[in-house]
Amino acid sequence: MRIVWWILGIGTLAVAVYGLHRWLLYLERRGYIYYLEKPKGGGIASSMLELDKLTRPSVEHVIEAHEFHAESQEHDGE
Repeated sequence: MRIVWWILGIGTLAVAVYGLHRWLLYLERRGYIYYLEKPKGGGIASSMLELDKLTRPSVEHVIEAHEFHAESQEHDGE
Protein backbone atom coordinates (compact mmCIF):
# COMPACT_ATOMS: atom_id res chain seq x y z
CA MET A 1 0.00 0.00 0.00
CA ARG A 2 2.93 2.30 0.70
CA ILE A 3 4.11 2.14 -2.94
CA VAL A 4 0.67 3.31 -4.13
CA TRP A 5 0.96 6.44 -1.97
CA TRP A 6 4.44 7.15 -3.37
CA ILE A 7 3.16 6.82 -6.94
CA LEU A 8 0.18 9.07 -6.20
CA GLY A 9 2.44 11.61 -4.51
CA ILE A 10 4.89 11.72 -7.41
CA GLY A 11 2.04 11.94 -9.92
CA THR A 12 0.43 14.79 -8.00
CA LEU A 13 3.76 16.61 -7.78
CA ALA A 14 4.33 16.22 -11.53
CA VAL A 15 0.87 17.62 -12.31
CA ALA A 16 1.43 20.54 -9.90
CA VAL A 17 4.82 21.41 -11.44
CA TYR A 18 3.37 21.27 -14.95
CA GLY A 19 0.45 23.48 -13.89
CA LEU A 20 2.84 26.00 -12.34
CA HIS A 21 4.92 26.00 -15.53
CA ARG A 22 1.85 26.69 -17.71
CA TRP A 23 0.68 29.44 -15.33
CA LEU A 24 4.11 31.13 -15.46
CA LEU A 25 4.08 30.97 -19.27
CA TYR A 26 0.64 32.61 -19.24
CA LEU A 27 1.89 35.40 -16.97
CA GLU A 28 4.89 35.94 -19.23
CA ARG A 29 2.67 36.23 -22.32
CA ARG A 30 0.62 38.85 -20.50
CA GLY A 31 3.79 40.80 -19.70
CA TYR A 32 3.67 40.45 -15.91
CA ILE A 33 6.92 38.50 -15.48
CA TYR A 34 10.01 37.30 -17.33
CA TYR A 35 10.08 33.53 -17.09
CA LEU A 36 11.82 31.96 -20.09
CA GLU A 37 12.48 34.96 -22.31
CA LYS A 38 15.13 37.40 -21.15
CA PRO A 39 14.22 41.07 -21.33
CA LYS A 40 15.80 42.88 -24.22
CA GLY A 41 17.85 45.87 -23.25
CA GLY A 42 21.07 46.86 -21.64
CA GLY A 43 20.22 46.36 -17.99
CA ILE A 44 21.62 49.25 -15.99
CA ALA A 45 22.11 51.44 -19.06
CA SER A 46 18.45 51.30 -20.02
CA SER A 47 17.36 52.00 -16.45
CA MET A 48 19.62 55.04 -16.34
CA LEU A 49 18.07 56.21 -19.60
CA GLU A 50 14.63 55.94 -18.03
CA LEU A 51 15.84 57.97 -15.04
CA ASP A 52 17.19 60.57 -17.44
CA LYS A 53 13.81 60.71 -19.19
CA LEU A 54 12.13 61.44 -15.86
CA THR A 55 14.52 64.22 -14.91
CA ARG A 56 14.82 65.76 -18.41
CA PRO A 57 11.68 65.20 -20.53
CA SER A 58 13.27 66.89 -23.57
CA VAL A 59 15.68 63.93 -23.87
CA GLU A 60 12.75 61.60 -24.58
CA HIS A 61 11.74 63.63 -27.62
CA VAL A 62 15.26 63.47 -29.01
CA ILE A 63 15.32 59.70 -28.56
CA GLU A 64 11.98 59.36 -30.32
CA ALA A 65 13.21 61.54 -33.19
CA HIS A 66 16.30 59.36 -33.61
CA GLU A 67 14.17 56.21 -33.62
CA PHE A 68 11.85 57.72 -36.23
CA HIS A 69 14.81 58.71 -38.37
CA ALA A 70 16.28 55.19 -38.15
CA GLU A 71 12.95 53.60 -39.10
CA SER A 72 12.51 55.91 -42.09
CA GLN A 73 16.00 55.03 -43.34
CA GLU A 74 15.15 51.31 -43.11
CA HIS A 75 12.02 51.79 -45.20
CA ASP A 76 13.75 53.97 -47.82
CA GLY A 77 15.86 51.03 -48.99
CA GLU A 78 12.84 48.91 -50.00
